[in-house]
Amino acid sequence: LVQGDIAQQRMTVIAPNVECPSLSPDGQRIAFKRRVMPPPQGRVVWQLIVRDLASGAETVLARETRSVDDQVEWIDDREIAYALPDDTTPAATNTWATTPILSPLTAPPRFVAASAVADGRLFLFGGADSEGNPLNTISEYNPATNSWRDISTTVPAVARFGAAAG
Repeated sequence: LVQGDIAQQRMTVIAPNVECPSLSPDGQRIAFKRRVMPPPQGRVVWQLIVRDLASGAETVLARETRSVDDQVEWIDDREIAYALPDDTTPAATNTWATTPILSPLTAPPRFVAASAVADGRLFLFGGADSEGNPLNTISEYNPATNSWRDISTTVPAVARFGAAAG
């Protein structure tokens, strides 16, 4: 994680071994995954961290004890979402979780989906099912009701693309 000044063409590393930063909707914090030194078996372990931009204080999301190798998305100013492999099915089938845990995704399980947050809701676009078939759905998560709903099934079936909200 770096902090910089474009006009002065200067950058400073403020947190090493960090990937996939995500700025909170209020612009006060950054959530990211940090690589933890690998255990003796050599497997890379990722830990979720939230950094307060004003103070520099970092909070490890201790409720999540598993390695999280995913892009974090903010649901609102206090909740994040990320994907984890389901322990009972192939790694290609993911479940979504936050702090606190979200209600189950009612749409088919998916991976390589695009996501964006707008108006305090999380949107999942396309992706692929556990067999790699592209999906043509857009699903919405509303944290106020802790519920998912499909809002469209008429989009082109696409996997591995990006989305942004503004």
